[in-house]
Amino acid sequence: MTPTLSLCSFALWALAPLTLPADALADVPVALPTPAPETEHVRLAWDAAGDESQLRDGLSGSASLGVSMAFGNTESRTVAANVQATYEADKENRASGLIDFLYAQAKDAATGVRSETQDRQRVALQYDRFLTEELYAFLRLEGQRDGVQRLKHRSIVSGGLGCQLIHEKTRKTAVEAGFAYTTERYDGTSPDNGLAARLAGSYMEQLTDELKCNVTLEWLPGLNNMNDQLLLGTAQLEYNLAKAFLATLRYEFDYDNTPRSGNERLDHRVIWGLGYSF
Repeated sequence: MTPTLSLCSFALWALAPLTLPADALADVPVALPTPAPETEHVRLAWDAAGDESQLRDGLSGSASLGVSMAFGNTESRTVAANVQATYEADKENRASGLIDFLYAQAKDAATGVRSETQDRQRVALQYDRFLTEELYAFLRLEGQRDGVQRLKHRSIVSGGLGCQLIHEKTRKTAVEAGFAYTTERYDGTSPDNGLAARLAGSYMEQLTDELKCNVTLEWLPGLNNMNDQLLLGTAQLEYNLAKAFLATLRYEFDYDNTPRSGNERLDHRVIWGLGYSF
């Protein structure tokens, strides 16, 4: 017998008592390594970044578009667009904004002359800083233009305090109070500036699974001249058609207590459209 074969035989003979049957290994507990804290943190952060719903939790709003055209005995065109959005970055910071556009044109059947019946734009941006769960400080910038009323521009810079009276998924109510600095200019006139108080309120309720109602009201009474008052209001119904698509019906009005000569104090509109909520 060779020396190599003899050593192999001795090794097998010596290790034979240490050999365990295969079924005995099933009862042996196996400890898996626990991820390091930093590794687990990175994994959770990666999963959250890959989940699109996590990125969009703070963003909500809607966009709608309405178009109307008539030909024949009456010839008219109307285009209306509205975008509203709110972004809640965290429990202390919130930003919201809106863009509103309305244009309408009609043709006189007798003279064939076209004239604008609506030419209105409105843009607003607001930042809220929460002091408590209900109370917040706000800063708001707003701009308006109305070609039919010959309003070249109206700018409103306001700030103050607001309070969320109700903040639920199906119902929200808030009130705001503060001061505003307004600047407006009509065609052929110099700018008119003034300080005003600002009182505003908003209300939202999910009436049914498909129907939602939004109401806003804003009052700006002048402090330099109490006759100089501006009142803005909207009421909108949103009906969910399928998934995120909706039909909208909106009523809005503007009341200017000291309008330009030839303009009415009250101007109100009813607008319908199709939109998308996000």
